[in-house]
Amino acid sequence: MPRSSLVLAVLAALFLTNGGAARGNAEPPRPLDNPDVALYLQPQLEQAMLADTNAERRAHGLPALTADPELQTIARAYARRMLEQHFIGHVDSKGGSPADRLNQARYAFHHAAENLIYTTGDEAEAFAALRASPGHRANILAKPVTRIGVGAISSSVYSTMYVEEFAGD
Repeated sequence: MPRSSLVLAVLAALFLTNGGAARGNAEPPRPLDNPDVALYLQPQLEQAMLADTNAERRAHGLPALTADPELQTIARAYARRMLEQHFIGHVDSKGGSPADRLNQARYAFHHAAENLIYTTGDEAEAFAALRASPGHRANILAKPVTRIGVGAISSSVYSTMYVEEFAGD
């Protein structure tokens, strides 16, 4: 199978409401077999993921999400952390949840959701996989969320970790 068409891992999405009550998949982190290589921020992939997410929302009659620099910082940091610590999951190795990460950053939210995908494919394939997953799609189309931060970190030429952090009041 060509490297560009292989999606390595897509986790079920997690949706939080009322400041942290989780609905969705909050299973422990899974080991990630990624090499110890240089990591690179991918702002062009982040912009493409944001554009695809908002296009999907508009196609369903929903307003576009506002890009939020604070959420983007949180998303980027978590993508980097998962790659550096060789895991993927909504709950990290110390038991921290998406709500914990938002609260630790002192980010105000009433509704929050998180999508994760680790792939060797391109951004279009990554977004197609998110859109095809019922949990991820529900987060993309969630009416309570109004803001988004996208993080995309590549591990050299091997793969990219995408994190979408969603929030709403």
